[in-house]
Amino acid sequence: MDRQGFLDAGKRKPKVVEVPHPLVTDYYGGAVFIRVMSGTDLDSFESGKFRQAGTDLKFDPTNVRARLIVRCVCDAEGKRILTDQDAAAVGQHDGAVLDILFDECQELNGLTTKAEEAVRGNSSNGQTAASGTVSPAISE
Repeated sequence: MDRQGFLDAGKRKPKVVEVPHPLVTDYYGGAVFIRVMSGTDLDSFESGKFRQAGTDLKFDPTNVRARLIVRCVCDAEGKRILTDQDAAAVGQHDGAVLDILFDECQELNGLTTKAEEAVRGNSSNGQTAASGTVSPAISE
């Protein structure tokens, strides 16, 4: 592989998520495209989950669903259509719809315990996930 081949390998195809909720037509027209986050978007999401509390970092669940969703929702070509600043508005959407999208975004991006176990289970040399970015699912 050459440099250009490596750089071009990052092009992704979006996954279509059907959201089976009565308000979906009003919100999204019935279907939403989501994508695997770029490394930059993943790092931004991961770092945004914590806030400084004195000398400690504390988990901050504030609007976490919307903060992930805005980084994953895309057009049919996989281009991001929302900005980080849209998270406040997206957070006002129906909670049931957000839960479905959040779960799909977590799964697609390997941010669930299930995804981490799949990576570990598929490792031929017994190593665990190479990245420290696998996050547990958030429950409230």
